[in-house]
Amino acid sequence: MVASQHIQPGQVLLQESPLLIYLDADTTSSTLVCSHCTRPSSSPSSSSSSSSSSSSSSLSTETTSYSPCPSCGTSFFCSPSCAMAAPTTTHNPFVCGALSRLGLLTSLDFDMQTQARFLVAAYNLAIVSPQSFEQLLVLEGEGIVDERVHVLHAFIEELVGAARLECPDLPSWSVEFVALLLAKDQRNTFGFSAVMPESGERQVRAYAMYAQASLINHNCLPNACRYVSDLKI
Repeated sequence: MVASQHIQPGQVLLQESPLLIYLDADTTSSTLVCSHCTRPSSSPSSSSSSSSSSSSSSLSTETTSYSPCPSCGTSFFCSPSCAMAAPTTTHNPFVCGALSRLGLLTSLDFDMQTQARFLVAAYNLAIVSPQSFEQLLVLEGEGIVDERVHVLHAFIEELVGAARLECPDLPSWSVEFVALLLAKDQRNTFGFSAVMPESGERQVRAYAMYAQASLINHNCLPNACRYVSDLKI
């Protein structure tokens, strides 16, 4: 994409909702992050299941009380509005049940745990919005099957097997298809970063994939930066 005119500071070039969004496993291991809007808290998640704190992230500065999902207990919401909206969008019953089984992967590194979160979000997208899932599949990326892919394939198969007790029509994914999806994730996602109050350092809290923005060439070391002031799903 080439600019045909001068781009002004703060000028909006593209605005769209993500196809899917998922949290970073490393960040959520130490910081409460809202599973719906991805707003980080200022208190480590290990300190309590619900906290009230003043956030100094780039999102906003306000006192927020985080409450856990009553079903899985592994996801948190920063407000009643996020808790009410999530069950029909980012945290529906399938995602809730899948995330409750993430303990199966705690022996693996955070990178693989994050990839597992992506596969959960991708599988859920295939269920609730097949058309959007097709948009994901046209994005760049060819998968290679390796040991990590086999581990993540076994994980997603176990999740789907458990969910089939309630919905027998859920599709099966081959190990090659899982490798393809992971490659598309690696080449097309955008990271949402925020300054973490515990360390004062900017850290990725969540990732998102877009139908249009992901088609635009982007780089881990870009010559232009994007800061998300708010995320609306």
